[in-house]
Amino acid sequence: MSTNIKIQKAINMYNSYFWLVILITFLAIVSIGGNLYLKRENDDGKWYSFRAVLKREVIQMIVFGFIVYSLFVFLKEGVSINVVELLQLSEWWKIIFGIWIMVHIISGKELYRKLRFSGFLKEVKNGDYKYTNPVNVFMDIIERYNANYIIQTEKLGILKSLTPISLLPLIAGYILEGKNIKVNWNWYTIAFFTILAFYLYNLWKCYKNIKFWRLRMVEIQRELRDFQIKEDPNGGT
Repeated sequence: MSTNIKIQKAINMYNSYFWLVILITFLAIVSIGGNLYLKRENDDGKWYSFRAVLKREVIQMIVFGFIVYSLFVFLKEGVSINVVELLQLSEWWKIIFGIWIMVHIISGKELYRKLRFSGFLKEVKNGDYKYTNPVNVFMDIIERYNANYIIQTEKLGILKSLTPISLLPLIAGYILEGKNIKVNWNWYTIAFFTILAFYLYNLWKCYKNIKFWRLRMVEIQRELRDFQIKEDPNGGT
């Protein structure tokens, strides 16, 4: 059996069980969330971290979905380009959607792991962490959060310098100079607005990440102050 036939069989099987896979994924997330909610008083904030991650990923999916939908409507109504038919998305949308969900599950899992400092912080605040000075532990966490914050601000700066709109004068210059270039305007329009939509989504996501890590850093700084007050109520006087 050739590789193409095997791939086609796998795709057909995936499409056949698509809704079952989605249902199982949804029930798994609900089950995990429900279990953490019932144990929220004993699990050192695991439920609250899970809720924060779930909210963040769902909002990002909704925003991205709205951007894509608006793009499709604009291309169809504004310039008479039916992206669904042109890209044959009716055959591939299940695979694209499945990949998109998997990307967010992996992203959410990684974020949840980063946020699961609650039990660790409680251990530090109670003086149970004997390996190093608790203040050093808090400072290490603050530095890590600050590093994430700086990375996102640098990414935002790069995104601002790479706006897709800056490509328009270059292309217009070629056309006005009479350069002999052949352009498939349907594909060019789709590509340009897809890049623009993806750019705007990443710009929004980058801003949200900057806000997220900044607020998290403030929370840890507050935990550090609470610990210092607990250790020295008189403030060293």
